[in-house]
Amino acid sequence: MIGIAAQLPPEAATAVGGSVGVAAGSVAEAMVGVGYRLWSDRVERVKQFTESVSAEAGVPAEDVLREAMEDPRTLELFAQVAESASRALDGWKIDLLASIFVRGARDGANVDVAAMVFDAVRDLQRPHLRLLQILSEPNPNGVEGRWHAEHVMAADEGIGEAFDALISKLAAAGMATDTRTKTLVWYTGGAWTLTELGRQCVAYLAERGAQLNTKS
Repeated sequence: MIGIAAQLPPEAATAVGGSVGVAAGSVAEAMVGVGYRLWSDRVERVKQFTESVSAEAGVPAEDVLREAMEDPRTLELFAQVAESASRALDGWKIDLLASIFVRGARDGANVDVAAMVFDAVRDLQRPHLRLLQILSEPNPNGVEGRWHAEHVMAADEGIGEAFDALISKLAAAGMATDTRTKTLVWYTGGAWTLTELGRQCVAYLAERGAQLNTKS
């Protein structure tokens, strides 16, 4: 490219350089605009988060934050939850994060549990919630109410082939467990149910009035 420019007449080289400069300036302006939009959106999400904290606690958010500042663990929980809320793209997740924080902030004995729940739910998306909702109820067609893949997919056709990925995520987060004994001889698939942590997460959502089975 440098060699080609060196062979151009001075006036042509100036024109090319000017065009490149304009293009670079346009890109820079666009990047500034993108950055501002991201920052503005995150500010709005944090605002929604603080409003949800206030609604959950029944007192101004400032009062909850003052309490949090008295305990390093609660303050750290706030920092992590607020940062996650600023990046959340769904209102239900912001509300859920606010609920988790308030529980930990208002009851110091539960702050460690709240931190565990936060770690479990921070990366969940709507399909995970729909699966949580299914697993939270006894399976009328399963032994001891356990859920098999085919029963889950019959209950929610939208889950379909994503079941394995969804249940793996819940299991890795400690929210669901396979109760069927695994052997190389006869194991043919899981018999799934929620763990205590999974039930706590469902309870958090239910108390906030979230629609776990919403497919949108």
